[in-house]
Amino acid sequence: MQDARSGFRSTSSLGANMATNRRQLLAGAAIGVASSLLGAPARAQVVRVFPPLAPALQNAGGRQSRLLNGAWEVIVDPMKVGAISPFEGFPPVAFENATPWRDDLVLQEWAFDPGVTLRVPGDWNTQSERLFFYEGDVWYAHKLTLAPVVEKRQLLVFEAVANLAEIWVNGLPAGRHEGGFTPFTLDVTTLVKAGDNVITVRVNNELTPQTVPTRFTDWHNYGGITRAVRLIEVPQIHIRSWCVRLTNLVRRDVQIDVVLAGGGAGIGVRVTLGKSDQTVSGQTDQTGTARLTLRTRLGLWSPDSPELHEIVIEAGDDTVRDRIGLRTIEVSGAQVLLNGKPIFLKGISAHEESLARGGRSFGFDDARQTLALVKALNGNFIRLAHYPHDEATTRLADEMGILVWAELPVYWGIAWENPGTLHSAKAQAREMVERDRNRASVVLWSIANETPKTPARLAFLAELAQTIRSLDNTRPLTAALFGDPRGFVGRLARVVAARRLQESDASQSEKAQLSRFLARVLNKPELINDPAVISQQASMPLEIVVDDPLGDVIDVIGFNQYLGWYYEAPVARALGIDEAVVRRLSLDLLPAITIRAKLAKPVMISEFGADAKSGVRGPKTQVFSEDFQAEYYRRQLTMIGKIPNLVGVSPWVLKDFRAPRRSLPRLQEFWNRKGLVDETGRRKLAFEVLATAYSPDDPYSLAT
Repeated sequence: MQDARSGFRSTSSLGANMATNRRQLLAGAAIGVASSLLGAPARAQVVRVFPPLAPALQNAGGRQSRLLNGAWEVIVDPMKVGAISPFEGFPPVAFENATPWRDDLVLQEWAFDPGVTLRVPGDWNTQSERLFFYEGDVWYAHKLTLAPVVEKRQLLVFEAVANLAEIWVNGLPAGRHEGGFTPFTLDVTTLVKAGDNVITVRVNNELTPQTVPTRFTDWHNYGGITRAVRLIEVPQIHIRSWCVRLTNLVRRDVQIDVVLAGGGAGIGVRVTLGKSDQTVSGQTDQTGTARLTLRTRLGLWSPDSPELHEIVIEAGDDTVRDRIGLRTIEVSGAQVLLNGKPIFLKGISAHEESLARGGRSFGFDDARQTLALVKALNGNFIRLAHYPHDEATTRLADEMGILVWAELPVYWGIAWENPGTLHSAKAQAREMVERDRNRASVVLWSIANETPKTPARLAFLAELAQTIRSLDNTRPLTAALFGDPRGFVGRLARVVAARRLQESDASQSEKAQLSRFLARVLNKPELINDPAVISQQASMPLEIVVDDPLGDVIDVIGFNQYLGWYYEAPVARALGIDEAVVRRLSLDLLPAITIRAKLAKPVMISEFGADAKSGVRGPKTQVFSEDFQAEYYRRQLTMIGKIPNLVGVSPWVLKDFRAPRRSLPRLQEFWNRKGLVDETGRRKLAFEVLATAYSPDDPYSLAT
């Protein structure tokens, strides 16, 4: 019997009598168990059937809804008792039908208990010490009482569940979703009833080589119902989504596409934009879509003037409201233009972790703390790595005038040739774009981070890019490329070796070691002690050319580089000398290194960084000290300011974040320490270095 996450068959053609069919399914499973007990063949496979998800309901948080946040009862299930049976022909324990805990003679081995709960929204890792590193199944249950409803649809919206969710309502399958960072909607109209109801969710946060993201990442794999849950009542015919675009900057032409659910052609739609009550009306086509256009004189959105305008959309008995900004974003040559003018992205990268309480962040309070730090850096841009963040973040970025890079969790080496992996990436792309395409702050869609240069990866990402452009062709696409550091490390080793040979404090044995290295790599043993050769090697230009075929697919080239941090250890090993010496020489070389892209496209340094444990002070060459991190930023910014076609910078990273890969005692302790602030929000020395760089004085000539 297979795990529901990886093998249970699902179907999308259950017909109108959905509830009846589900009951028949459950009854059939029970009959199969009974037959097994009576000696019948025990090979019948139990199939869990989930209906398809409903079309995503946009701006769910802006509708009147019943918020289902709070304490949910849970069963922690490390052995997947509720998902897999160890015996062929027997179904797994039906936690979706688990009875409440009883203190009597009834045999119970699994039950939901009101004394065993987890907070929703929230990750389980930071709510229970025993679950801190837990990866597996946790079952959630929530009870609610509903009044009778007539001629309305009941939509259950999860803003995010990490990473797999299987949902039952009153013991009947309601839907299944993969991907831990995007919202999804279930139509539970036929499943809920007047009176008492129970929602049960199997949550699994395990990652595999086939999932998106993949098994190995460099952040904490939080699990749980990590964002809000809502029950929303809508008319049978209701507004599902809308897309607002400024199609002509000079004339201020606005195009609004409105999509209805439950209706076809000929339904009237009316849109009112702005305080001037400028209204336009139209009708839906056979797909339930209405395209309306109007010309407005409303102000434009920009970081300096983040004007937002109310939009009201009406169709039949349904009305929705939102606040939107009007702006254009485009690539012209090697520039990024906002409202037709070049803009430089003064940014920072950030993981989605709370400054207030630790763990996965959610809601406006957490988002406000994060974005306030961007403002304190004199920044106008944030890279939301490495997955879509809470919708509260992009909405608040609209209000605060902060530009956003939104990213899919296509990270490192995933299963490029697996059709299921591509399907998952495309589904998450649709959910991300449909949720945030009306956010003026979102100016870049990122399709990947640090992926290998292989034909399979290129084909995968080209198809993913095509999917995003079919949903939204108004924003540039980007990706954080990584290049090939091995060739550069070899050149750096030659320069470092030659420069060390020129230093008077190098020992004779050290000089002999370095001379042998140069003779070997240059294949010129006769020149082993030639001062001219050593001088030539010491002054050899160091250049990195960003050359990746994915550059032809994307519009803005992002480049992650950690010169001065990660390259020095392999150089020291190659040379056979002290790493501290290599790091000192490498820091001296850093400002003179040149980086350029092979293609004449806009370039962003999407990552650079160095770890620093908050409060650790020392010489500028002492790794993990605040002093080293600050000096590293100064040298990096000097180098970055010389990059041709540079349009932005987003160093790694705003805040120290949890990372199980980083276990070094006393310094890391399962934290990535590259943050400009620590986990409590305390600012490190490098924070002010970057804030100065982003000041109007622009001392590093980043924007010139």
